[in-house]
Amino acid sequence: MKIKNYGLKIILLIVFFARTLIVSATDPVDFVNTSIGVIDNRTNNCVIGPMMPCRSINPSPQTLRDPKDRYGGHDGYDPRFPVIGFGQLHVSGTGWGSYGHFLISPQVGLNVGKGTHDSPKSGEITKAYYYKTNLDRYNLIAEVSPRHYSAMYRYSFPATDSATIVFDASQSIGLDIATQMGGTIYENIASIDAEKRQFRGKIKIRSGWPEGAYTVYFVGECSKPFTEWGVWKENTIYKQTTTIARDESKNQHIGTFCRFKTTQNEPVLMKVAISFCSYEKAESFLRQELPDWNFDKVVAQGKAEWNEKLKAIQIESKSVDEKTIFYSAMYRVLTLARDRSKDNPNWLSNQPYWDDNYAFWDTWRTAFPMMLLIDNKALLDNVLALLDRFKHNGFVRDGFIAGRDKMEEQGGNDVDNILTEAVLKNVQGIDANEVYKLLKYNADNERNGLPDKFWKADTLSKMNNKRYKELGWIPQCVMSSSNTIEYAYNDFCVAQVASKLCKNEDYNNYLKRSMGWVNLWNDTLTSKGFTGFMDARRSDGKFAGIYPQKNGGSWKTPFYEGDTWTYSFGIPHGYQKLFELMGGKENYVKRLDFAFRNHLIDLTNEPAFLITRSFSEAGRPDLTSYWTHYVMNKYYDITGYPGNDDTGAMSSWYMFSAIGIFPKAGTDIYYLNAPKYAKTVLTLAGSKKLTILAKNIGESVVYIQSCKINGKEWTKPTFQHSDICNGGKIEMVLSKLPTEWGKE
Repeated sequence: MKIKNYGLKIILLIVFFARTLIVSATDPVDFVNTSIGVIDNRTNNCVIGPMMPCRSINPSPQTLRDPKDRYGGHDGYDPRFPVIGFGQLHVSGTGWGSYGHFLISPQVGLNVGKGTHDSPKSGEITKAYYYKTNLDRYNLIAEVSPRHYSAMYRYSFPATDSATIVFDASQSIGLDIATQMGGTIYENIASIDAEKRQFRGKIKIRSGWPEGAYTVYFVGECSKPFTEWGVWKENTIYKQTTTIARDESKNQHIGTFCRFKTTQNEPVLMKVAISFCSYEKAESFLRQELPDWNFDKVVAQGKAEWNEKLKAIQIESKSVDEKTIFYSAMYRVLTLARDRSKDNPNWLSNQPYWDDNYAFWDTWRTAFPMMLLIDNKALLDNVLALLDRFKHNGFVRDGFIAGRDKMEEQGGNDVDNILTEAVLKNVQGIDANEVYKLLKYNADNERNGLPDKFWKADTLSKMNNKRYKELGWIPQCVMSSSNTIEYAYNDFCVAQVASKLCKNEDYNNYLKRSMGWVNLWNDTLTSKGFTGFMDARRSDGKFAGIYPQKNGGSWKTPFYEGDTWTYSFGIPHGYQKLFELMGGKENYVKRLDFAFRNHLIDLTNEPAFLITRSFSEAGRPDLTSYWTHYVMNKYYDITGYPGNDDTGAMSSWYMFSAIGIFPKAGTDIYYLNAPKYAKTVLTLAGSKKLTILAKNIGESVVYIQSCKINGKEWTKPTFQHSDICNGGKIEMVLSKLPTEWGKE
């Protein structure tokens, strides 16, 4: 109970302090608060430390693991607990963590063992480009600001002969904080050079989400000469020793330390850099990005860069909280994946190299469409990086972390949907024929379901590819139904590109295959007075009769992270057939509205992202707007998001919904809904402006009364990318009561 009360006080203090800081804010960057998604109690798993847009390094404080909770925080930080130091590399918003390496602990005195140097904190400042906190145990202030591959720290010590920086080369979130992930360290070394005021670390590890072991290198450098230095292993200190290596002891920690004599509030600066290639590469990043010791300049550069990025969407709102929620969400989206084009450890190439796609199943529906809309260059580079991965690896998987493809895919081959949307929306610089080589490879050679290790003895895993294509479904096994449904949409996406390229035989083949989901429709399955649902089907053709309200969780049942209710509405390319199967549009609307009102669909997870918009497909855009606002108001607030942010998936869902347009990802179509803001201006590719205006904005004004697009009366609840790609204007008049707009 004491822990919970302490945690609540911490959260309230952070929220109050953050609001105080931004009350006079004018620039978008001033509204970003990186504690949102961290101080919640909904396992958002967002990282509190700063990060530049899609850059490599992500320095952030880490905290002790709750001894009663072996799961810990997958972002490495819990606001209830003391700070143990600052790690240099994290992933934000994920349901399964990674990294957490190269912990730096500023101290007064010298404590190296686990659990011996934690400090209560106070006065946190959490910005996109800067983090600051007081470490109360040591009466010192810690600050950090990142660049691309490097970061600079500033520690303001008290007057002491024992100002110390301890470096832990062994730290990882999987082995030390979220310990259910476990892992293995294969190689670990730390060294210190007093003459150069420099220390280094290397770790080769397998832990967390990455598929297989990866290696990361670290170089750190101090602004002040050492008065004492050395290395350590576990609790043993070796003064004046330069190098230490880890032995075979499980989860043994090693590192270095350096000590200084400081006057009151004297700043000691540190430059740090990481590389997946070598020490030499890390040191080159440090020299290039941080040529001097001017910490305030690094902060100013970071603020300017973020402000330029965030100006891509400017919203008009009188509410500080609304602006804070929106721009903090936009920050999360703009850290999606990492540009490591100068740090590719796998092959030599002049093409972009993007890492930590975590994973397409999460991000293809909203995060990548948002990137396409407001950061066209990043989207283009991601596509080029995917094509380069295909060239060198021969395949592209759903997840790519630490330079490793994740072989188990959560849904379908969802890279197909991202590439298709880029082609259909005519992103400049993309060769559609090159893209189609990857799409066709996936359509013809993938669609395989999960690897053997997920299967029971009575299944035939290696037959999946063939059976999906011959039967139209994957017979009952782990994720067989959700895989089948997503593969069907992948095939639909590939068919669209085939049509655009006049590959008619492929188009007809893949389009026909995209209707295979119908084979899983069990018209005798009943729940809550409704009959007919998606089901699992055995290899003999008989239905499994799965209980429609059973949520499959992750990697366990035929439906991934959803139940039969959810997946029965989740067919983006099959609405007309769904209406027919459910007895017409009116019955579809009745059933879906019933499901929402009775909490039969998890509106906050990816399989349901588009379902609120399906009301518009059935002629009820009023219900689209109603339920969209319901989700925004109920599940998004000044503390966080509904569940894991999933590397910007939840944040981008909110952004689209709040500005009043929403993508049908994998196509060139957008849905309209009543926006939250009177005015939104988006800067699109080529600096073209799209303005969205709304009259009668109000807390309970959630319906569209009328609409114009580029001056033309608009009576449809959808529009195409071509309507706005050159800029333009969307004007809506809103209503507090349901209207007839868009129903025809």
